[in-house]
Amino acid sequence: MKSLFLTLCLLISFNALKADEYLLKEMIALKESIRKTDPEYPELVRRLADVYFDLSIQEGGSDDYRQKALGYYNEHINGSQYIKPIEGEKRINMLFQTARLNEKLGHLKKAASIYHEVFDNSAFDQNLKRQTALHLAEYYENEAIYTKALPFYNKSIELCTSVAVCNYAHYRKAWLLYKDVKLDEAIAELKLSLWHADGSIRDKVLNDYFLFSSQRVTEGDDELAFVKELIQKTGDKTLIRKLVENFYSAGNRIAGSNVLEYMNAQKPDLYYELRLLEEFYGFRNFEKVEKYLRAISKRSTADLPKDKEEAKISKTTIRRFIVQIDAEAERDKQYNPMLLTSIKTYLNLYPYDELREKMQQGWLKAQTDQSKKLSQLSVWIKEDIALNKSNEWIKKLRTTRLSLA
Repeated sequence: MKSLFLTLCLLISFNALKADEYLLKEMIALKESIRKTDPEYPELVRRLADVYFDLSIQEGGSDDYRQKALGYYNEHINGSQYIKPIEGEKRINMLFQTARLNEKLGHLKKAASIYHEVFDNSAFDQNLKRQTALHLAEYYENEAIYTKALPFYNKSIELCTSVAVCNYAHYRKAWLLYKDVKLDEAIAELKLSLWHADGSIRDKVLNDYFLFSSQRVTEGDDELAFVKELIQKTGDKTLIRKLVENFYSAGNRIAGSNVLEYMNAQKPDLYYELRLLEEFYGFRNFEKVEKYLRAISKRSTADLPKDKEEAKISKTTIRRFIVQIDAEAERDKQYNPMLLTSIKTYLNLYPYDELREKMQQGWLKAQTDQSKKLSQLSVWIKEDIALNKSNEWIKKLRTTRLSLA
């Protein structure tokens, strides 16, 4: 009997996490075959609790196994007719297991109470104390008691001994601070969990950095400086655009536009210039509206975005701007030059567009200089003939030119 028991114990010790149903059945059969007064009985019960525990924490582990493990552990902790209560470090370690089981079973307050007892009595094992602190921090965070959660996150960080473990604690603390609307502290904490031990960046944390930063009241300068540092380390030049998009998604259009201006200055792009044109129009910053309108007016069809979505957005953006600046010009003629430039730019970028004739009519209506009208009509007549526009439309342009002459 003792030989079989020792064999099973060795199997469990060697492969605890892979204990299967067959091993469990053998353990149960062995437990039922010996007397409770057998000196080996207490150790067998503890080993059986371990088997149930290992099975219960595997994927698909059942609550029934958790309950059985909890029952056998509690029998050791509290003692019974045939088992003396364990003491000292072994008791604390077993209490930690029961806390985990209670947590899995949804008995969160009970689990927290046990974790507190373990935390207060685990000076002998700093790793156990760190794990317990983390469990308590997460419990209080889920309960939205942030003031109680924070000290336990700090303790888990104080006791962490590896990059991966420290990263997790810093990351969880960062989210706690974010939920508590302490953005600057949250971002600082997040940066401490940004890198793997091998020096590669943690993509999930980086995405969260963009999320956190986009919520700040900022004009984007600090964030841009930090992202430029990241680019030097990672070589990923797409990071600035990700920062821009996150600012815009969060509604921080000033910061988004400031960073987009920097990005466009590094590599001018029609898509960026159109976005900036519309953004600065929204800010009523007409100095920059004119700046980007001039830049766009020098573009040609070769500069149109190759990406289909960007191409669609670009066309919609300039159409929308023309409608808006046309309304401005109706009220105040000082905006006429911008209207005229934007229409000619549209026709230059989209010569085959279905709105070509309407755009031409709009330009002629807005233009007050007769000589410029004559000159432009001559150009359009040649272009429209080359574009195979209808004879009726060509005739209309010629008639208009004759009437002006």
